[in-house]
Amino acid sequence: MARRKINDELIEALREIRSWKRGHVKLRARIPVDAGSGNVFVDLGFRDAKERTLKVQLAVALNRILKEREVSSRAAVRLLGIPQRLVSDLAGYRLERFTVAQLMEFLTCLGKDVEIRIAPRRSARPGSAVQVHHVS
Repeated sequence: MARRKINDELIEALREIRSWKRGHVKLRARIPVDAGSGNVFVDLGFRDAKERTLKVQLAVALNRILKEREVSSRAAVRLLGIPQRLVSDLAGYRLERFTVAQLMEFLTCLGKDVEIRIAPRRSARPGSAVQVHHVS
């Protein structure tokens, strides 16, 4: 009996909402929007934004490989030589405990070569850039 009463009340509430929407015009508030830099870590003011971005890019590559190979978390523990909690951190992109060097080492544990390339800066691009390119 109580369940039916709740259902009837929900149905009535939905009808009221529908009729209200038909009878009212939605007002759009003007909210100021700032254009982003393209790097969320820079936009949030992190001093180590480049390092954080690089860690995320490496973790994306690692997680993509693990997913493509259908590696279980237990197998990842053996392959990467780290405890289960760190495999979970890696899968959840909680990267505070990892260094860039560790993430690159994990890629080599998965049979990937990691190259660091130093090139002249393109004159049109302001600042320096660190990029990760995943090649299958």
